[in-house]
Amino acid sequence: MLRRKLILLCLMVGIFFTANNVFSAPIISGVSGNIADGQSITISGSNFSIKPSLTPHAWDDFDDGADMTQWNSIHSLVANDVVAEQRTGSVGNMKENIQLSEWGNVTASDRDVTTDTWYGSIWIKFEAGLLDTGTAGYPCASPCNTNCPNTNIKFFRIFPEGASNYPNHYFNFVVRGGSPGTSRVAWWSESPGEGYEVDYDWPTLFNDGNWHNVEVSFKHASGPDANDGIVMGWVDGTRVLHSDTYDSYDASPGKPAMHMSTFGWRCVTCQQEGSAWYWQDDTYVDISLARVMIGDKSDFNNCTQHELQPIVTAWSDTSINVTIKRGSLAPCETHYLFVVDENGVLSAGKEIKIVTAAGEAPCPPTAVEIK
Repeated sequence: MLRRKLILLCLMVGIFFTANNVFSAPIISGVSGNIADGQSITISGSNFSIKPSLTPHAWDDFDDGADMTQWNSIHSLVANDVVAEQRTGSVGNMKENIQLSEWGNVTASDRDVTTDTWYGSIWIKFEAGLLDTGTAGYPCASPCNTNCPNTNIKFFRIFPEGASNYPNHYFNFVVRGGSPGTSRVAWWSESPGEGYEVDYDWPTLFNDGNWHNVEVSFKHASGPDANDGIVMGWVDGTRVLHSDTYDSYDASPGKPAMHMSTFGWRCVTCQQEGSAWYWQDDTYVDISLARVMIGDKSDFNNCTQHELQPIVTAWSDTSINVTIKRGSLAPCETHYLFVVDENGVLSAGKEIKIVTAAGEAPCPPTAVEIK
């Protein structure tokens, strides 16, 4: 009888700890402060985990041009303040005419920061009709810019400190096979030569001449050939790629500590002639997955609009202070606040209403039904 009681007690304890592990997602219990563009709010709750650094590795909204304290290179990108070429809520971006060029991106300035974890978010726009998958998929016969001009576009690239390009990992959009081939989104490692990709119609999406948000995350495997690394990719808030069995390195040469190489447009097969414009806006790179997001749906995966909140001034397991960056989100409408913890676990959405900022017309009063 005593033995049975001990076994039952052990099972109960095991269930208790398992349940706590399963239900450890961030929980938002309240939001205080003036929820308006540029104003600070406090998010209260539990299981927010930690954020090692409140300041991201690099972030720039380009409203004042390129902040060269953030980046050590902007390649061929130039500052652009043409009003008609801005995304909603922005007054400045970077642009490039992709004419015989394979680079249109930014590189982080601090090469001494190496980490097992990376998260990035970028807003991009291609000139309508620019993307042409050519007559073949990637890899293709020379000359690549004729046979497959837009078949291998890398948006995010990381590699070990001290190495120029190998072994590196990259998040890219690729066309495989024949004419025009199958378009896919992929996370790839050139060592151990493994990757993860899924079919995705990116040429049609990015050919529309509109702004799109691309997000990526990377977390090293726990050991060589461990097959438990995590890679993810989102387009406009929809998760288009997810693998938690990513083999990120081999026993030899061993585990590389990754630093960010480039974020933006990089494509050796994308050389174009004449007018071929690419635009880049709010670009955020961090060594932590912990972040705050605002979206237009209570289920984050169903959001059609969302904005990363990059200005965090305090973060603890129970409280976060963040400055609202409204971006493309319209004021006076219902939105939802989300917290993502250091492991990439997402909270349920907390309903909020972003009010107008100083100088803007106030939100209309909420209708009240009198019975």
